[in-house]
Amino acid sequence: MNQKQPAFIVQSLDQARDALTATRAFSCVPLILSTMGYAAALGPAVFQAMIQALRQEFPDRPFTSAVDCGQAPGHAMAALRCDVEGLVIDGDEDAMERIRDMANQKNCMVYSPHIYEGEVLEMTSDQDMISVCDSFLSARYERNDA
Repeated sequence: MNQKQPAFIVQSLDQARDALTATRAFSCVPLILSTMGYAAALGPAVFQAMIQALRQEFPDRPFTSAVDCGQAPGHAMAALRCDVEGLVIDGDEDAMERIRDMANQKNCMVYSPHIYEGEVLEMTSDQDMISVCDSFLSARYERNDA
């Protein structure tokens, strides 16, 4: 079985809820990823508000999160000001080094856009996503004994 962190690409609070609900039955800590370009479209503050709502709603469910900032260092800096715990960014090495330094000071993980190329599940609104998540996770992770 895979021991990597399962990643779920979400656009909304409902989609993130479905991902966290489905992962409760598995021994894993999910990564809630924004859609690509989220920081430019809706802003990191909107993403962070969604994550805070999830933390209140799922206080006993560990998970991590990251907002996509594209190739825009300004969006990454805005995300850091919003106290996000993770961000996805691509850019030239000088800008990336500065962003990584700032992120390290805030205990924020920095991911490359390659994270979207791995085993991730893009959440949609047109099907029973809890069942889809269950199938995705069953193939990769152990179920909890409880």
